[in-house]
Amino acid sequence: MFDKAVNIYTLTAGVQQGGQTMPEGSLPARTCGSGTSRCTACCKTHPLDFDDGFVKKPATWCPSCKKGGGCVVYGEDTRPPVCITFRCDWLKGVGGTEDRPDQTKVILESQTDTPGGDVLVMWEVAEGALQHPYAITVLDNAIAKGKAVLAIYCNGSRIFYLPKGLADAGLVDCDPIAALGIRVEIAISLQAVCAASTHV
Repeated sequence: MFDKAVNIYTLTAGVQQGGQTMPEGSLPARTCGSGTSRCTACCKTHPLDFDDGFVKKPATWCPSCKKGGGCVVYGEDTRPPVCITFRCDWLKGVGGTEDRPDQTKVILESQTDTPGGDVLVMWEVAEGALQHPYAITVLDNAIAKGKAVLAIYCNGSRIFYLPKGLADAGLVDCDPIAALGIRVEIAISLQAVCAASTHV
């Protein structure tokens, strides 16, 4: 699984599938699964705050979620809008079946129009998952391609990894990010360091 993670993101328009970049939307639609084999990872990672006063903190299981089974309160089409519309990168066709978030314990979510520009958000589903080889490889690959990464840990820590090239060019204003209490790290990819050392 870790070897495939290197090629999950081409970081260009479209989705990587079988070594080729496919236009987004051209892959068959994925679902979270069915029956007792549903991915419910986002039911833990993401915070919820509804008008009726219901609040769920990040990194805690939604009380309406049956792990691996889905929502026990709402039907598939009657869930709250935020639950219906959220689509992680895996649901959008990124990666193979083994990259489903309940398997990797990491949700990958590409976001645009953030204070950090285009950002890959990595949500930790299980404590320590962002230190596993799969997550490190995905993070390193994104940094090597010049994409910023926001890592959100189960313990509440958030680290914004800004590729050194973007930092040097002054393309991202880190002040609004730091003002949110997010630690900012200027990152150099291990792949980039290895490539540079072979050309010295």
